[in-house]
Amino acid sequence: MIRSTLAIAVLALRSAIRSRLVLCLLAALAAGWIVVPRMVHGDGTLAGRVHVTLVYSLGYSAIMLSLATLWAACRLIADDVRGRQICLVAVKPIRRVQVWLGKWLGLLAMNAVLLAGTALWTGLTVAWTMRSAEAPAAEKAEVRDTVLSARVGVLPRETLSDEQLHVWLDRFLATRTLPEDVPAEIAPVFARLLQDGQALDSATCEQVFPWFRTVARRRLATVETGQTKRWAFAVPPGRMRALRRASSMPVTLQFHLSHHAMDRKPVSGEWRIGTADSPHLVRVIVRDRMERTHRLPLVLPAEAVRDGGPIMVEFFNGDADTSNRAVFQPDRPVELMFRQGGFAGNLARATLILFAKVALLAAAGLCVSAMFSFPVASFSAVAAMLMALLVHYLAVTGGEIGGCGHDHGHGHGESAFLHVGEEFARLLNVAIEPVMRVQTLTPLADGIAIGFGTLARSLLLLLGLYPALLGLAAGTVLNIRELGLPGKDG
Repeated sequence: MIRSTLAIAVLALRSAIRSRLVLCLLAALAAGWIVVPRMVHGDGTLAGRVHVTLVYSLGYSAIMLSLATLWAACRLIADDVRGRQICLVAVKPIRRVQVWLGKWLGLLAMNAVLLAGTALWTGLTVAWTMRSAEAPAAEKAEVRDTVLSARVGVLPRETLSDEQLHVWLDRFLATRTLPEDVPAEIAPVFARLLQDGQALDSATCEQVFPWFRTVARRRLATVETGQTKRWAFAVPPGRMRALRRASSMPVTLQFHLSHHAMDRKPVSGEWRIGTADSPHLVRVIVRDRMERTHRLPLVLPAEAVRDGGPIMVEFFNGDADTSNRAVFQPDRPVELMFRQGGFAGNLARATLILFAKVALLAAAGLCVSAMFSFPVASFSAVAAMLMALLVHYLAVTGGEIGGCGHDHGHGHGESAFLHVGEEFARLLNVAIEPVMRVQTLTPLADGIAIGFGTLARSLLLLLGLYPALLGLAAGTVLNIRELGLPGKDG
């Protein structure tokens, strides 16, 4: 069984080479490797150039490989059925699912070589960019610490849980008075609720809570001018031990600022890092910070964890003349980024995940190729992919699929049809959500560690479970189809 499957894989690879698919892909990839970094220059900084090289070069290669793989997969079995070559296999003592498996392995071998070459070229390009760049040594060191690394982020301790917010809201709806222990930042939210008292008469806590939670957490993440906001971080034990052994440790403070749509004045202030007893071990002044994600490379002294307590991070916003209201992300206001590994390992893990995603496309293309002729298979594969992306987009953005859940006076038959459509969309989103959740290029370009757990789950799902289900479906269809009948195109 193994030898026959490998033989089919070799034949599929030879077919791709004879059709000039590999040569065309090599030419397209080489053109992208050379042209794309020269067309997109980023923000003019060294970090911007490296970011562009990683995101656009790898992204372009992934898109080209995905499209070519899907096109080739939709042809392989369909052309064999149309040209009667599959009749030579149908009369031999092999399972028809081996036809699908062999061709899938052939496509995987082609993509493995091309993706490995892409990763190698990307790594060499980044190394050459770092070496030839006319930038100060401090800027190059910052790029190595913030971009060409694998860092893990630590979020601050939750200062206010959803349970506490729910208790306050429930008490407020019952008494219509402000709870005594409510922080001053949230008090205006209750005042807004009181202004709409008539609507609250028929509202329940569960109906009001989503809005209340969003507004309350946004206010908690806001620092007015002249005020200070403090966060507490529990450092992972491994990082704490390493910091105690060393005199200092490089970390990155990451935060995202946003402004009001009508007020574009930048934010200026001071970041202070330390402990509860010594809150100002590290002080960094920031000026004219606009709306985007900011990263501050810092050197954290060992004194910050010597007492075993949390690391305290403060932000003091400047006065109204020099600064603006600082609005952080409610769920991720500030992150402390610790180095976990190097760039080479992160690039390798990102490449493996990209390979798994392309392998899933190959499996899907071969599955529809076993069912239909090439034109129908290619159209069906593209339509299914676009439908899955649309359903996932609507689910992520909170859109309404199919208009279900509302009574517009339709008949029973139409309501049943809409219900079936909504259920199908829900199941499709459940199937595609684990695939879309895995991010590779953005974490790689931002210096975020792609963990081995993420890699293992991706390979198990994209190289194991989903292709196995698609292979079983393709094998079942091939067993049902009368492939050996003369005069039948399949």
